[in-house]
Amino acid sequence: MSIENEPINSPVPKKRRMEERGKGNLLLKLAYILLAVIIWGGLLYGGYNVADNYFKEIHSYLDEEILEMKTQNEEVIEQLERFNEELQFSTEELTMITLELNVIKEALELTGETITGSDQTRFALQEKISELDKRLNQLTTQLIKLEEAARAH
Repeated sequence: MSIENEPINSPVPKKRRMEERGKGNLLLKLAYILLAVIIWGGLLYGGYNVADNYFKEIHSYLDEEILEMKTQNEEVIEQLERFNEELQFSTEELTMITLELNVIKEALELTGETITGSDQTRFALQEKISELDKRLNQLTTQLIKLEEAARAH
């Protein structure tokens, strides 16, 4: 017996038609739910890929920046080590000149007491003292510049 042969007002065919519609509606609802889950999953997957690529780019950029900073820091450390060596050398040279200057001054005082008539000796010592004073001033200036350069870094 088919639905078409049944009278319209009979209760049995109406029930069957409702069941068939219900099955169709249920399948349609399931198809919509499945479609929504697939779309949601696709959006989730796409969002994950976009975020992953973005973080990879940021990570590589930060790695490059860190490497550049390390290189700059190494260069600054090398410069500071050179400045430190120059500073130590200048300090040692300054100490040597000061000691030599003191020895010459003592010798000049002794010479002045023992050889009062020798202008040539006194002039030579005075020249040596002037030369050492100039060198001392140059080293002091250089020392100040080195200290300023070391503070700048």
